[in-house]
Amino acid sequence: MRDKQKKKDYYKRWLRDHQFYHKNWRKNNREKLRRYREKHREKIREYQRKYHKEWRKKNPEKARKINRICRKRWYQKNKDKCKKWLRAYQRKNREKVNAYQRNYYKERTERQKEAKRLKDNNRVALKIKAEGFITIEEWERLKRKYDYTCQGCKKKEPEIKLTIDHIIPLTKNGTNWIANIQPLCKSCNSSKSNNLLK
Repeated sequence: MRDKQKKKDYYKRWLRDHQFYHKNWRKNNREKLRRYREKHREKIREYQRKYHKEWRKKNPEKARKINRICRKRWYQKNKDKCKKWLRAYQRKNREKVNAYQRNYYKERTERQKEAKRLKDNNRVALKIKAEGFITIEEWERLKRKYDYTCQGCKKKEPEIKLTIDHIIPLTKNGTNWIANIQPLCKSCNSSKSNNLLK
């Protein structure tokens, strides 16, 4: 135990001395370092690019966080430049920008409708004291799992609009958890009513 502690203390002292030596050396040889960097600029850049690429692969979450912070800082410093570029781009690509905005608002409206349907479903389940609730992410994952196909008539979106159906109905002690949910089109959901799907 004492030997281990001695080794730890020795390593700490060595590291401290090593860092102190390098710090002083860099301070006293700034010109030498500058000349070296100028001479091997491409080599250093290539090494840095390779190192950062590997680091980003190993630490994707940290990399995204740092990237967001850096972008935010850059935008704050270059706000006027960004606004000028954006105005110029919008003038040059007016049709493209208008089409994108129309599509964006259409999709946003669809998402809002989907969110409202889920909210209504959760409220009904809460009202009749059924267990569980569904999030929009869970519902999207479920639709993706079933390849956006109705489990009754086997038709796919966008030919039909998928709706939430409880496999064991809430009125027959079914839960409102995602495990008890299946996607059905409006027609199949209406004809199923509060029965089990055959």
